[in-house]
Amino acid sequence: MPSLSNKVGIRFNFICGIAIFLAAFLLFQVELIIAKYILPWFGGTPSVWTTCMLFFQVFLLAGYLYAHLLSTHLQVQSQERVHIFLLGISCVLIAGLAFFWSSPLTPGAAWKPEGDAEPVYQIIRLLVISVGMPFFLLAATIIIGGACILHAQPQVAGSVARFRSFFGVVSVYKEGYNLILKHGKTIHGWQIQDGIYDPTPTCYYATNTGIGIFLRNHYKQKMSGPESDLRVGIVGPGTGTLAAYGRSQDYYRFYEIDHKIASISQGPHAMFTFLQLSAAKTEVVLGDGRLLLEREAKRGDFGRFDILVLDAFSSDSIPTHLLTREAMEVYLSHLRGTDSVIAFHITNRLLDPSPVLLGLSREFGMDILIVDNSKGNISLESRWVFLSRDTEALSLPQWERFALRPFERAQSILWTDNYSNLFQIVMNWTGL
Repeated sequence: MPSLSNKVGIRFNFICGIAIFLAAFLLFQVELIIAKYILPWFGGTPSVWTTCMLFFQVFLLAGYLYAHLLSTHLQVQSQERVHIFLLGISCVLIAGLAFFWSSPLTPGAAWKPEGDAEPVYQIIRLLVISVGMPFFLLAATIIIGGACILHAQPQVAGSVARFRSFFGVVSVYKEGYNLILKHGKTIHGWQIQDGIYDPTPTCYYATNTGIGIFLRNHYKQKMSGPESDLRVGIVGPGTGTLAAYGRSQDYYRFYEIDHKIASISQGPHAMFTFLQLSAAKTEVVLGDGRLLLEREAKRGDFGRFDILVLDAFSSDSIPTHLLTREAMEVYLSHLRGTDSVIAFHITNRLLDPSPVLLGLSREFGMDILIVDNSKGNISLESRWVFLSRDTEALSLPQWERFALRPFERAQSILWTDNYSNLFQIVMNWTGL
C-alpha cells in the first residue's frame, strides 16, 4: 500500500494539476472574451489585432518572468505569501470593476472610442485596466504550479543536486562511481569519480567517439614547439569533458549560456572536475555562444581555433540560430586556417540536422564527414559531423570504419536567420 507521504504527494500534485488546468483555461478564455467584446468598437483592422496580440504576449512573458524570479529568489513560504497577496489585490480590483461595469472584464459603454483617433493607445489602456493583472497572474500561476509539482517530486536515487533555470530542469546524480548530468530526459555527460579514472573522457566524448578520435589523432599531437598548440572552442560545454584531451600547450575556451551549468563544471564548488584536472589552459565565458563569437569578432578578438565544437543539439528543442548561414560565417571568421575544423555534435532522439549541415557545407564549399559510433563501456551512441575547407583535415585512417560521406545527390537544406523549419529535420534523414 502507498505510504501516507505518497498519498499526500499524489493529492498535492492533483491539486496543482487542477490549478494549472484552470489557469490555462481561463487564460485563453480571457483573451477570447475581451477581444470579442472590443472588436465592434475598434474594428478588425490589422493594427487592432496586432495591438491585442502584442499586449497578451508581453503580459504572458511578464507573468513567466515574475514566476521565474519568484521561484529563484524566494523561499517556498515567501513565494506563497507574495503570490497570494497579488491574487488578493487582483480579486479586489475585479470586484471593483464589476461594481462600475456590467461584468468585471468587459468595460462599460463610456470606454467606447469616439471619432477616428488612432486606436492603439486606447486599446492598450483598456486591456491593462480590464484584464492586465488577472492575465498576468494566470500566466504566472501556470509556471508556479508546475514548479510546485517539480519541487514536491522525490529526488532521483543518489541525487546530488537538482537545478531549475530558464533553460529547464537539470539533475546531477550518482550511480556507483559515476556522477551524471541530465537535462530533462537527456544525459549530457558523466564523470567516473573513483580517484583513478576521473580524467577519463566518457559519454559522447569518449575516445571511441568521432570527436575523441579526432582530438587524439590531430596532426598537432605529434608536433612539439610553439606551433604545436591546439586551440579549441566549445559552444555548450556541459560537464566540460572535452578538456580531458587538453595538453599543457593547448587552450580550451568554453561558451556556456546557462550559468548553473557553468557553476557545476568550474570554480571552487564544481561537481565535475574535468576542467580542474585538464593540463590545458581553460576558460569559460557565459552567454549565448553565437552572440559572444559575433561580439568577439567585431572587436577583432578572433579565437583562431583549430577546432570549433558546437554541442547544443541533443535536446528536444535545438537552437536553430546556431545552424544558419549567418552563424557559419561567424564560425569561419574564428578559425585559425583552412585546415581548421568545425565539429557539430547532433546526437538526438527526434531531430536530425544532417541535411542542414550538408547545406552549409555546400554553401561554403566545405568537405563534410559524418561519424557515428555505437555504445561502449563508458560511451553512448553518438553522431558527430565535421566540416573543413581542407579535405586532408578530415582524412583520418582511425575513423574510416565509422565515417560516412553524403552522396552527391543527398538532400540538403540551407537555413538562414530569416528562415528555418524544424519539421524539415524531424524524420530520420535517409538521404546519405
